[in-house]
Amino acid sequence: MRLKAGEDAIKHVRKHRNSFAARSRYVQTLVVVDSVVRGWGEAFAYGNAPQTLKDLDKKIDEHLEGFRSWYRKQTRSMTAEDKRRTGGVGLLQDISPKLLANAPIVLPPPARFRRTKSTLVISTDGSTVGKLDKHSGTRAMGAWATINHQTGEAKTGWEAQSTNNRMELKAVIEALRQVEPNHAIVVRTDSRYVADAASKGHVIKNNFDLWQEFSELEKCRNVRVDWLRGHAGDEHNEMADKLARSTAEAGLRQR
Repeated sequence: MRLKAGEDAIKHVRKHRNSFAARSRYVQTLVVVDSVVRGWGEAFAYGNAPQTLKDLDKKIDEHLEGFRSWYRKQTRSMTAEDKRRTGGVGLLQDISPKLLANAPIVLPPPARFRRTKSTLVISTDGSTVGKLDKHSGTRAMGAWATINHQTGEAKTGWEAQSTNNRMELKAVIEALRQVEPNHAIVVRTDSRYVADAASKGHVIKNNFDLWQEFSELEKCRNVRVDWLRGHAGDEHNEMADKLARSTAEAGLRQR
């Protein structure tokens, strides 16, 4: 089965003329098979049937020779580029160009937080519903929600073809918008993705448009982003979660 999957992957790479169209090419397939065989060996090591292991090795050799023979036949009509692609060492020219603006970034350390009597506390959450697109990671509908602890005011909004991380971050951004510049706010989120990037300097590799918005809003406000465990009984977190999900579901029905 592993060897057949390798053959299919090699065909896919060759068809699309892209080294990275599939993970398991020739070398990678052998590495996977080696890992499987090693696992078998560790399990069978507790037995007492050396001849059985020898017979199994012979059978594995037959399958490997079949795979190698198949690959040799394929390479006869391959270009030098396709031999390298399918062999397992990718071509640099197959790597898609990226914009410098989309290079991974790290936010500067947050300024020292100063809590005042007028400090606002807002709980946030994001949600996505609908069929997941495995290639992009997006769902049919996303939504965000904020709950103001002082006033109980709830705000929400939705975005088509979104991801959960985008909606979690969008909720935090919308919370910041509710505070005037130079005022203090504590934003509560159950998203590790948002909290770690905002407070711990974790590397940001996507959603650059929203992180730019976050940075612009944060620089002129006194902000602290707190992480809390989701679905753990926190009243405001539960309210934000239900509101975000119901908004996403309503948006999906309208599409």
